Amino acid sequence: MTERNSAALERAPEVLRVGRSAMEWRDGALLIEIDERCTPAPIPIRGRVELRPLTLTSGAFALDGAGRHLWRPIAPLAEVTADFDAPGLRWRGHGYFDHNIGDEALDAGFRSWTWSRGQSGSSALIQFDVERRTGEHDRLGLQIEPSGAITHVDPGAPVKLETSFWRIARTARSQGAARVVETWEDTPFYARSKIRTAFEGREFDAVHESLDLDRFSSRWVQSLLGFRMPRRTGPLRG
Repeated sequence: MTERNSAALERAPEVLRVGRSAMEWRDGALLIEIDERCTPAPIPIRGRVELRPLTLTSGAFALDGAGRHLWRPIAPLAEVTADFDAPGLRWRGHGYFDHNIGDEALDAGFRSWTWSRGQSGSSALIQFDVERRTGEHDRLGLQIEPSGAITHVDPGAPVKLETSFWRIARTARSQGAARVVETWEDTPFYARSKIRTAFEGREFDAVHESLDLDRFSSRWVQSLLGFRMPRRTGPLRG
């Protein structure tokens, strides 16, 4: 989460390197090498993440009516292994890899959105609820199978979840009860959580995010971003 200029950037068809960190497709897996420092305390973060897709999808979905914001679930089902030296951390589980493309800034197109991705049985269940700047609402619910087959589904009615510490509103669409199990990231404009939800009679855990773009674009939040995402200039990888 460090902003760098073009001198610290290297790109090739299978590799993206920014500073000392890099992402590379190799032997059917996405390898992510991370060598960064936290902020404001300069604690090192060094390690490797391997994401091995169980299925890959093609094509993208428009998140707005004009098609200025596209989203693609590249690997909706994947096995993930994390191995970090600093801090000492190792785990393995299921995961996900997606891609957003936009012709304008997110806060120009949306007021807010919620998103979640969980694994119910062998399939991935993904949902988006967005509020456009026009006040219109768009919803997207997908069930994706290991074969790559994608089905549009109704994940259920909106369920109000507890607000975050920074008073970010959180909702989830569920066919039963839903609740926040744990909050992983809590900022003035964004919250990422683990939630418990239900679909077609099955309960499962999902990663959930809430994004308040009115809050993000406010002056007081913009003034704080430099403490969270420092900027580095020049070719030095560090």
